[in-house]
Amino acid sequence: MTASITLTGVLGPAPMLPWIEGHAAKLGIRMRVISASQTCIRFEATGAEEMLQALTLGCSLGPHGVWVETADLTTL
Repeated sequence: MTASITLTGVLGPAPMLPWIEGHAAKLGIRMRVISASQTCIRFEATGAEEMLQALTLGCSLGPHGVWVETADLTTL
């Protein structure tokens, strides 16, 4: 399954992107960053539906120092 995941909030892509990539790898998800800014990160992810949902949930918690307001998963 392929999905678009969009995160909004106070993200700071420098700490957030490696964190997302590490969690995606642990869950067996391939991902490609579409856009990244201080307030919005959007990426496409491919993997099992349950793992994509787990990644979205994990991203909603984020690493220390990041505030995720929304984490939306949309299937493609």
